[in-house]
Amino acid sequence: MGLLPRRYVDLFSRPSVRAVVAGGFAGRLAFGFLSLVFILLVHQKTDSFAAAGVVTAAFSLGLGAAPLCARLIDRFGARVLLVLAAGHALALFAVLALLLDGAPVVPLVFCTWCAGLFLPPVGPVMRSIWRATLEDPDLQTAAISFESVTMEVVWLIGPLLVAVATATGGLLVLLALGPVLTLAGTTTIVVAAGHHLGAGAERRGSAGRERDKLGALRAPEVRLLVLNAFPVGICLGCVEVAIAAFANARLGPAYAGVLLATLSIGGITCGLAYGARAQHRRLRTRFLRLTLLIALLVALLAATGWLPATVLLLIAFGGAFAVTLVVANQLIGEIALPGTVTEAFTWQTGMLQMGVALGTTIAGIAAEHRGASAGFGAGALAMLIAAAGATYLVRRARAAVQAAPAPAPGEGGARVLIDDGSPSSHQG
Repeated sequence: MGLLPRRYVDLFSRPSVRAVVAGGFAGRLAFGFLSLVFILLVHQKTDSFAAAGVVTAAFSLGLGAAPLCARLIDRFGARVLLVLAAGHALALFAVLALLLDGAPVVPLVFCTWCAGLFLPPVGPVMRSIWRATLEDPDLQTAAISFESVTMEVVWLIGPLLVAVATATGGLLVLLALGPVLTLAGTTTIVVAAGHHLGAGAERRGSAGRERDKLGALRAPEVRLLVLNAFPVGICLGCVEVAIAAFANARLGPAYAGVLLATLSIGGITCGLAYGARAQHRRLRTRFLRLTLLIALLVALLAATGWLPATVLLLIAFGGAFAVTLVVANQLIGEIALPGTVTEAFTWQTGMLQMGVALGTTIAGIAAEHRGASAGFGAGALAMLIAAAGATYLVRRARAAVQAAPAPAPGEGGARVLIDDGSPSSHQG
């Protein structure tokens, strides 16, 4: 059996892993279609895209509380995850009832905000579980890579479900299915591995509680990585809008979805390959090289208008971007303080989403006046900013290694792991 399948075979040979992965997929599937369902249903009921936009924006605003929810999970464990899933389900069923009753927009806004507020941070929870349960770094890499692939699949299946539901008049049914999937998925995760959630939290005195006001952000490198996720998200948002502008100008608006799908093709392929072959070392250097590669790919997208080259570059971009997110997740898991891992993952994801929101705005303005190339160019510039942040992370790690005291005589030349995750030496 080749190297590609073997690591995944080893990973999925564990029953608890299979259960957590299945629960994670079910628990996140609704995230791939809820926003679009809100837009379509509210527009049907109100005949107003403005109202639909406000309701959907309220859902996105509610998601901003994810780091706080993750902090509660880190401190109190799996029971918080179940409470969140139940609250999310109640909020969505309230939205469903309001839509059936023809209620005004204001209560819809409140209930969709609550649905976002209580949405369980399933992805960060799963990455926290992998850190706690998989001692083999190679299996951790495979698990986190598979997480990236799972999200790519969610983003592929979600819009397809909406298309089928729209064609069959089943949007309300799909909305009702969302909380059922989330409840089933989170319950499966809690049953299979819930005892690992919150296990790393330390009992702290009053001084510790004062420091805990920053939570995961107390770690300087976590703050750096979280901030660096912002320009990475801007780049992704720019590329998505620039793809739509390119399709509209060259092929027709219907082809925008086809071109966007090429990102997932690259992401799924490279995500699986990375998880099967990558070594758990030199993460900071790898992160820097990937950010530079993405900046180059997006710059080439800005420079070319030839369709075959654009498709190939988009596949490469999707692959490189997926691997970059895997490496960033590996890094955040390594440097997060004990008892803050889930929260740290959530901060990174949230900052990425904020960047995407700004990137779509920037690229929309740029593409409106200068075409798709300007949107791609803005994305390349954002990724260069991310590369500058990655360069600082690498230099900070090297400076820490150089400043480390030499081993005392008689310690056999014991070496430490350098800050970028690569072994600087072996124990004698």
